[in-house]
Amino acid sequence: MFDELLSSLTVDQLKPRLALLDTQERPTRKADIIALLRRHLLSPQLRDYWEKLESVDRYAVAEAVHNWNGRFDPVRFSNKYSDIPALFRAGGTSGSKQSKRADSTLSLFFFSGRVPGELCDNLKAFVPEPEPDILETTADEDIPDACPPDGQAYPQDPASSLYRVRKVAMEIVVRHDLPALLHLVDSGQVGVSDKTGLATAASLRKIEAVLMGGDFYSEEDESGLRKWDTGTLRPIRPYAWPLLLQTGGLAKRNGKKLDLTRKGKTALRAPFAETVKEVYGRWRDKGMLDEFRRIQVVKGQTGKGRRMTAAAERRAVIEEALESCPLGKWMHVDELFRYMQAQGHDFEVAHDYWKLYVADSNYGSLGYSGYHGFEILQGRYILVYLFEYLATLGMIDVAYVLPYGMRDDYRGLWGTDDLSFFSRYDGLLFFRLNPLGAWCLDLHDEYRPAEAPEDPLLTVSEDLHIHLIRVAEPGELLLLDRYAERTAEQTWMLTAESVLGAMEQGQDPGVFLRFLEQRSERPLGSTTADFFAEILNRKAALRDGGSARLLHCSDAGLVRLLISDPATREHCLQAGAKLLVVPEKEEKGFRDGLRKLGYIFPAG
Repeated sequence: MFDELLSSLTVDQLKPRLALLDTQERPTRKADIIALLRRHLLSPQLRDYWEKLESVDRYAVAEAVHNWNGRFDPVRFSNKYSDIPALFRAGGTSGSKQSKRADSTLSLFFFSGRVPGELCDNLKAFVPEPEPDILETTADEDIPDACPPDGQAYPQDPASSLYRVRKVAMEIVVRHDLPALLHLVDSGQVGVSDKTGLATAASLRKIEAVLMGGDFYSEEDESGLRKWDTGTLRPIRPYAWPLLLQTGGLAKRNGKKLDLTRKGKTALRAPFAETVKEVYGRWRDKGMLDEFRRIQVVKGQTGKGRRMTAAAERRAVIEEALESCPLGKWMHVDELFRYMQAQGHDFEVAHDYWKLYVADSNYGSLGYSGYHGFEILQGRYILVYLFEYLATLGMIDVAYVLPYGMRDDYRGLWGTDDLSFFSRYDGLLFFRLNPLGAWCLDLHDEYRPAEAPEDPLLTVSEDLHIHLIRVAEPGELLLLDRYAERTAEQTWMLTAESVLGAMEQGQDPGVFLRFLEQRSERPLGSTTADFFAEILNRKAALRDGGSARLLHCSDAGLVRLLISDPATREHCLQAGAKLLVVPEKEEKGFRDGLRKLGYIFPAG
């Protein structure tokens, strides 16, 4: 391996290394140069040459020998050490061309950007393993209250509310949002495209109305949009929820409406964390949407042929990186970007970047050098995945600002001079893996929820009136209006009619009883308990016996014959003096019996 690798270089590439050896020998033949290098480097003298290296050069050797199969990776190295050896800087190369820094002792270790195998084996004996890369976290108190933009698009006063950092504990939010969305779907109010499954504009507004705190951005936040901006700030959470519910098997399309599946109805009573974990896993593996489609400024994603890589493979790489994130610690998204590149958590967004473009397919093609860097493509995909999907599911808490001018890494791309942002997700600054996220990623064997101070919502009086003692969240109002009769702005009344009406629409009164128990300032009284006990008794009083045919007989004698003769009596029921009922499942047997008695079943 040693001789083979060195033989691939020219004499001019090998000669400068002779001056670095502790010898006066200066052979000129290639074979003699290689032999001399072998004699010095594959001997105990190797350690002496190691000792002469600068610290950054030692790190390069250590990483290559212990972690990178002898190769030097400039991207991973620079992201871990924020530096790069002189041998590999611009003007030098890890390829076969001679480096302009050929006087570097490091060139005795790397040949064509690689440490020969025999040399690797010898170096492992004394070169210490590199320290593991550590993700840098940010203390809660160090997250700024405001964050002015990097670029010059919006040079307003840095103290402006335009730059206010908004911090949201999404694990607490999803406890409200998931049941609220399930109830909204169950009420038949979520319309979707029968082809794409995307929510209609009207449904997006309804979804936003029941989410705790609404969407991440408000209509007022969009006042800063310019006429040439591509895309809007909204929707984010309302957009994601219908897709997540469908992929998670909780809802399905029925024409142009979403209906809850049996699993969705069960989820109304199941622990919310189990539902979130299953939805996340199904989205990671089978999510119906490529999240990069949400980066609307990048065109050419849907042309002919396979242009984009498999989204499931990208999600798996991101999950692998998230598994290294410390639980409950804030982290800047750029630190995650750095760490992923340093650790080799690599993925591609497209098969051919020349097919993707901004503004113009020729001048704005992302195939040009410098146009498809990590922050532009992989980084933007990560931002969508974190902000629109993991945050919506409550797996990460977020700290964010308006995206205007927040990331200026795209300013060198053709056709972007006037854009306020590259994507609506550019405002995500920090995120924090919370207990729900750790459990969904299988980092913990059980879910240990973050404590959520939840003030009581209501009291239930003995006359079955429900009185609010704080402002209700949208999802809470949805539930109250569904099962109880509103009698004043902050008051509802439990009536048999209101609860039975909800039950007729497929609602479970047990769900509302648990809601009252959990939100009540004090234990529910006996009157409330008796009310629900009677309701549940009434629920069990009747059950659906299935479909049936009602037959009118010509006279009462025929009815007596059919309910008594062995050929037909097991397949029908008397419903009146001249009426018979034939259950759907008994219809074939009844038909056969009729023929035996000389009668035929009437045409339907």
